[in-house]
Parts: sequence; structure tokens; C-alpha cells
Amino acid sequence: MMFSGIEHVGVLAENPEKLAQWYERVLNFQVIYTSNDSRPTIFLAGDNGQLLELIPDQSENQVPNKDKRFHLAIKVNDFNEALAKLRAEKVETETSFDIFRGGKVVFFQDPEGNWLHLIFRPENLWKNC
Repeated sequence: MMFSGIEHVGVLAENPEKLAQWYERVLNFQVIYTSNDSRPTIFLAGDNGQLLELIPDQSENQVPNKDKRFHLAIKVNDFNEALAKLRAEKVETETSFDIFRGGKVVFFQDPEGNWLHLIFRPENLWKNC
């Protein structure tokens, strides 16, 4: 097949190095590439090969009010354990809620205000799509 899915998600970062450290510490992502630029672009990978690109924000202006519609969904196998990890790292979360077929979601922000959410699905809902 010519198209096989999303290869990575890119996020603007005021300080890519500091933000990468947060993703490593809090979400167990691992830095796999750092460019040699004075303000580097950094790629991180999750356990299942999901890639996140932290792109240095070159603009003079702050990114406008970040909106939850643009978010990074982090798949977890144990929702309660992952939520406890966020709380242990002092990450403020919104109230978690149930979704269809026994799933759970909770929204939170990284230190630069990008929206993320943990998502737990008890089964692969999309395998027959």
C-alpha cells in the first residue's frame, strides 16, 4: 500500500531541549535524533515507535491560545498507573472521563501549553476498519 499511516506528529517548542527532557521524564519517550542547529529539532520515540518532532518556534510572537482540538494522544495499557505517574510528576490534569466501549481519557498540558491526553482502549477498535 502506498500510504501506511502517520509517521510522526510535530509540535512547536520554545525550548526543544527542555521540552524533550519533560517528555523523557514524564512520558518515557526517548530522544532518537537531535539536529546540529543552534536551536535543534528533536525527534523522540515512544515504546511502540510513535514519533514526536519538537520543532523550534522561530517566531517572535507567542503561539496563540492553544486549542484542545490540536492534541497528541498517548496510548496507555494501564490508565490508572499512567495517571498516577502524571500526578507523581506534579502534572495538572483535567477530570478523566469514560469513552465508548470501556475506554478512558484525561487531558493535560506539557510545560509549553501543548495539549495531550492519555487514552486507554480495552480493545483495538480500528482493526476492522
